[in-house]
Amino acid sequence: MGDPADADLRRCAAIVDRLTFNGTTIETGTDSYRLAGTRSRAEGPAKTGWSSQRDPSDRPHSQR
Repeated sequence: MGDPADADLRRCAAIVDRLTFNGTTIETGTDSYRLAGTRSRAEGPAKTGWSSQRDPSDRPHSQR
């Protein structure tokens, strides 16, 4: 039998799939705070000059 954690992940993915399948997107006309946060985190390393090729131990504690 497989790992119980794998079964939990599959079960969670199935639940999310059932909840979102044929879902309706409601346009509210406002910006998404979650999307804005994701974009700012994605742009953050580029603004500060950090590169994925640098050694992670060189990064400030808040970015580890």
